[in-house]
Amino acid sequence: MKKIYSQVKAFIATSSPWFILLCALWAAFLIVWNYGYGLEKEMVDDLSGFKAWRNHSLIYTLAYLPPLLMAVVFAKRSSSLKNPWFWVIALVSPWVFAYTSHINISRMLDYSSSNLNMLYYYSKISFWISQVIIGLAFSYIIWRLKDRNKMGFYGFQFKGHKLKPYWIMLAIMLIPILIAGTTDSFLHMYPRLKQLLHENYAALPRWRHLTYELAYGLNFVGIEVFFRGFLVMAMVSLLGKEAILPMAVFYVSIHFGKPMGECISSFFGGSLLGIISFHSNSIKGGLLVHMGIAWLMEISGALGLWVW
Repeated sequence: MKKIYSQVKAFIATSSPWFILLCALWAAFLIVWNYGYGLEKEMVDDLSGFKAWRNHSLIYTLAYLPPLLMAVVFAKRSSSLKNPWFWVIALVSPWVFAYTSHINISRMLDYSSSNLNMLYYYSKISFWISQVIIGLAFSYIIWRLKDRNKMGFYGFQFKGHKLKPYWIMLAIMLIPILIAGTTDSFLHMYPRLKQLLHENYAALPRWRHLTYELAYGLNFVGIEVFFRGFLVMAMVSLLGKEAILPMAVFYVSIHFGKPMGECISSFFGGSLLGIISFHSNSIKGGLLVHMGIAWLMEISGALGLWVW
C-alpha cells in the first residue's frame, strides 16, 4: 500500500496542477451534461444501428480527444501530433470501443415474446464476450504494428508483481459493500441478473447463473486491457505519464448509463488504476481489484435479498 501511495503522490507532485484540474473539470462537464441534460439518452438510447454507434463514438471522442490535446501541451510533446500513431489511437479507439456496445450476436437468435427475458440474458453475455474479443483484437493489432519490439503485450507483464496490496484494497472495500447490500437503492441494481430477468430469475438453472457471472467477470479483462493496458502503455512513448488522465476521462464516458455516483468515482478509480499500470507495466493488480469489487457487489446483492 505504501508503494501505491508513493506512486500516486509522485504522479500528483510531478504533474501540472492545471492539467489535473482541467481534466477533472472536463470530466465534470461531461457528467453534468449527461445526467443533467441527457447527453447519452438523447444521442444514443433513442437510436439504433449505425446512427447509435456513430453517436456513441462521437461521445467517446468528445471525452478522450480534448484531454489528449491538453496532455500534448502540458507534457510539451508537440512532436506527438506529427506521429500517425497518436491520431490512430486518439480517433479510432473511441469508434472501436463504441462498436463493442452495439454488436449483439443474440439478435441472430429467434425468441418468442414469452422468452424475451432469455433474449436479454443472451444479449448481456454476448455483449460482454464481444467486448473482450474486439477490445483485445484491436489492442493486439496495434501492439504488433507499433510496440512489439519495445514491450510485451500491453499490461501482461505478470512476473514479480505482488498482489498483497490489492487484496488489502479488496478487504477495505468488503465492509462498505456488505453494508450497501442492505439498502434498497443497491438492491435495485444488484444482483444484476435478477434485475435483468425479474420474475424469471428464480427459475433459471444454477449453471446459467454461473455462466452469467463468469461472462460478467471476463468483461473486466477486456476493459482493463483496453483502458489500463492499451490506452496507457501505447501512449507512453508519445505522452509519458500524461496519457493516464485522458484515459480516465474516456473511462468516465463509458459509465454514463450507470448511477451518477458510480460514474463520478470512475474518474478517480480509473486514474488510480492507470497510475498503477503505468508504474508496474501490468494490469494484474487493477484486474484483481476491478473484478473483485464487481463480484463482491454481486454477492452483497444476493445476501441482501436472501440472507439479511
